Amino acid sequence: MEDLFEVKAEQAVGDYIDEEGYLCCGNCNTRKQYRIPWPFFDGKGSMGDHLVPVLCRCKQEEKARMEAEQKAREHRELVARLQSVCFTSPARREHTFENATMLPPDILEKAKRFVEDWPTVRRENTGQLYWGDCGTGKSYTAACIANALMEQEIPVLMRNMGDFMGGSFEDKEELCRDVARYGLVIFDDLGMERATEYGLEMVYRVINARYESGKPTIFTTNLSLQDLMNPQDIAHKRIYDRVLEMTIPIQFTGPNVRPKIRQHKMNIFRKILKGGQ
Repeated sequence: MEDLFEVKAEQAVGDYIDEEGYLCCGNCNTRKQYRIPWPFFDGKGSMGDHLVPVLCRCKQEEKARMEAEQKAREHRELVARLQSVCFTSPARREHTFENATMLPPDILEKAKRFVEDWPTVRRENTGQLYWGDCGTGKSYTAACIANALMEQEIPVLMRNMGDFMGGSFEDKEELCRDVARYGLVIFDDLGMERATEYGLEMVYRVINARYESGKPTIFTTNLSLQDLMNPQDIAHKRIYDRVLEMTIPIQFTGPNVRPKIRQHKMNIFRKILKGGQ
């Protein structure tokens, strides 16, 4: 009698039955059925066997490919969401190690090592302070690190220090809570914020909230290390002492890289105009 519980394997054009009675795929010549022990319901607990469908090799490969494509699609969507929160400028998404041909090799190597050693950086709370003249690639390098970590699905927040000056008291309280939850926070252009009593107090509160989170932070600044170590007043000293306690200083020297960045963008634009040639 036909097994009422048997699940039929899907038979496609070109499939065939092999010498042992199994349905086989006509494309990859692997079986689409598998035989397993199965009880017969005769009241005696007898065991027989039962044919169940299985994926042939080409269907397994198709399934694996579709799952990989779905996973890659979900990853791209997640990274895009992380980037939309991390950056206020969409152009920052293009600041990657692959595009950073204008950065000095030693700076690029240190930035890559920061990402490669992220588990240790996170555990030991080893932040970095990028200091040097305008245009030496400090913010670009920090954005490269942010993009590389977000590719690993690690949330990052990058904000200019001036961005923390506006908003209500409630906004400030939410901001202090917000900066504590990201894997990495990048405070860009330290020293460019308004030097009012209220402004400096707000900067200290935000930085201190990050300090108390125990998570790594990157600062960029046009101030010299001497400026940071010898602040002009107590308000600045509170801020800079916190920054120096949280980070390892890395000096950025050399020529202004911004012309090289503009040239890189112009080359991309020309390539687009030529149809990708």
